[in-house]
Order: sequence, then structure tokens, then C-alpha cells
Amino acid sequence: MSLIISSPVVSVLIVNWNTRKLLEECLNSIFETVASVSFEVIVVDNASSDGSAQMVTEKFPRVKLLRNQENFGFARGNNQAAELASGAFFLLLNSDACLTVGALEKLLAFAQKSPNAAVV
Repeated sequence: MSLIISSPVVSVLIVNWNTRKLLEECLNSIFETVASVSFEVIVVDNASSDGSAQMVTEKFPRVKLLRNQENFGFARGNNQAAELASGAFFLLLNSDACLTVGALEKLLAFAQKSPNAAVV
């Protein structure tokens, strides 16, 4: 018997700096609303002092967490997350955003119908 491990279709990339409560709501929204798409979530924590990284570790064991020792900013944080990502599509999601039911599926469907689009 062989085990086949497939890559996720979507990698959700979140850069965080001291938004623990918002980040928790954001992560809950992902895991509660995405049903029919395989995905991974990568959080890059930019040296938060509010317990954000610990919250992710304790409440969201499926999340890949990268802990920076200093705040490298939004762009570099997303680049770090992209290096770890294995999805065919990347969703850059702010920690103060929440997904609604079907949102990721609709976005993915549009992206798949628009192969010439670099960004959706």
C-alpha cells in the first residue's frame, strides 16, 4: 500500500504583527468556511508581543507558523510564506479579514477560468 500525499490547491498566506484576536477570528473563518477545496494556511508572525504565535500553536495545529525574531514587514513576510507554500494558488489574506462561506471556492473558480490573470 502506498500513501499518496497531494499538494493543496490553495495556500493561504497571512502576515501578522500583534493582531492576536483578529488573527484568531481570521483563522477560525478559514477553517469554518472552506469545505470543498484542499488548502494549507501559513502564518508569518513578525515578532509579535501579544501572544499571537502561541495562540496559533495552541489553537490551530494545522497552521504552518514561521516566527520571525523581528518585524520584517508585510512584503517580506509574504515572500517568506510563499517560499514555504506548496499550493497551486496563493491567497494573501490580511489578519483582519474573515472568509465567508463559499468565498474561497468562488475565487478559485474564477482564477481557474482566467488562466492569463496573474492576480485575482
